[in-house]
Amino acid sequence: MTAPVDDRLTSHSSGPSKSCAFCRPLNSYVSLKMKNQKKEQRYKIGRYVHCLEQSNEINDDHIFPSAWYPDDTPGTVERWTIPCCVKCNREHGANEQELLIRMGLCISPKDVRATGVAFRALRSISPQSGKNNRDKSARQMKRVTILKDIEVVKNSPVFGIFPNFGADPTIHYDDYTVINVPAGGLIKLGEKIVRGLTYHFERRFIEKEKEQIDIFFLQDQDAAEIVNLAKRYGESIHRGPGILVTRAVTTDDTRAAIFIIEIWGRLKVYALLQPKRNDLS
Repeated sequence: MTAPVDDRLTSHSSGPSKSCAFCRPLNSYVSLKMKNQKKEQRYKIGRYVHCLEQSNEINDDHIFPSAWYPDDTPGTVERWTIPCCVKCNREHGANEQELLIRMGLCISPKDVRATGVAFRALRSISPQSGKNNRDKSARQMKRVTILKDIEVVKNSPVFGIFPNFGADPTIHYDDYTVINVPAGGLIKLGEKIVRGLTYHFERRFIEKEKEQIDIFFLQDQDAAEIVNLAKRYGESIHRGPGILVTRAVTTDDTRAAIFIIEIWGRLKVYALLQPKRNDLS
């Protein structure tokens, strides 16, 4: 899939002391212990949402990537998390960072629905923003990779343009700058969000042997019927100015549901959760 790049983007009297060498390890231990206790109260310990593996190690994974929230998201908005293993957390984190860079470069920094997103995308490939030499080198390598994948063409591509990421028809372009966006990464993101939302709302896991998630990316006019159905039988929940979730669940089987996930007012993920054909009982 491809998306045009926005041409406007350029580039210790009262207790332990933090300064005390003896107290720092104690502070860290107490903080970690309290953090784990809170997770144990919030999660069903021993199983993770994505891989469904069993383990005693507890990790948080944001249902919606933390870096994807616009800068003006109110502090009162809870950034939902779910239990996740380290391996899955890293895999999804890398995928989300890749998508953020590629899609963020296609968003105007003036878009009020995605405040700060374009800046974070540019910063991710800016060596000057690196914390140390290793980080600077990694950003430079990513920059080279992204630049190699950007193409300038005279005519706007007819096919393969990602919905809502095409060129503005009201603006004249002398040429078009496009960047590839991995379809597999977008599907992976959609499946991850559906699993996370299902756990958040129902406190249950999507069993891979019994249920399936189908992800769709549609033009707005082609999604009208699904949108009307979801709004009629479901509910919409705003997670700040940049994220909107609409979810409709069937009354006779909660394993069947429709999800519409809208991010930055442009990235729209349509998902269908349903039992597999061999498990309709």
